[in-house]
Amino acid sequence: MNPAESPGLAAPKFLHVNPKPRGTVAKLLVVLSLQVVTAGVSQGEPFAYIPAIGSDSVSIIDTATYVVEGTIAVGDQPINIAMSSDGSRAYVVQSDPVGVSVVDTVTNSVATTIPLSGELDGVAVNPAGSRLYVVNRNPSSVIVVDIATETVVTSIPVNARFLIGIAVNPAGTRAYVTSADSLNDIPSDTTVIDIESNTVVTTIAVGLESVGVAVHPSGSAACRGGVC
Repeated sequence: MNPAESPGLAAPKFLHVNPKPRGTVAKLLVVLSLQVVTAGVSQGEPFAYIPAIGSDSVSIIDTATYVVEGTIAVGDQPINIAMSSDGSRAYVVQSDPVGVSVVDTVTNSVATTIPLSGELDGVAVNPAGSRLYVVNRNPSSVIVVDIATETVVTSIPVNARFLIGIAVNPAGTRAYVTSADSLNDIPSDTTVIDIESNTVVTTIAVGLESVGVAVHPSGSAACRGGVC
């Protein structure tokens, strides 16, 4: 299926990153998105979904031809995105209305919007596709959303400043949350959360302002900003 022919798609727009974030963060926004939103391979549709903060949209890239096939209008300032394990849904974090736009990747249109509150950033889906984990900077926490009911299950307090990224391990037992305290020249913390009990297990001090995070497929290592 050609996304450009799908309902709800507008003509492709120029992609750019909001100039407001600091340089390190601005560069990472696109990198983080590319890591998590390639979808549809099992359906013969190898597309990548890239949020564009300045355009209030998600661009669809054909990963075989590297061509932008279309765009999907979402809420204001879509800052981050995650894909379900089966590739059927993309979850886009946005600032207005505050919440997550749920994109149906078959029709390439917004199926629904899950309302949340706070200052949101990173987002991850557990491997089972039952829970959504959204980073909230104000107050510092991780919001847990039941995907089936589109309701907040709980909010996990995180004792760190300027939360940004999050990743869930392949086993679906741990979430790794990054933070970057730009006000103090001190190592940033990675918070490890047990997502079965929704409690903080430990924190790990790493490098300055290294905000991206990825978990090795074996689950044996979590790498953040070059620190593994």
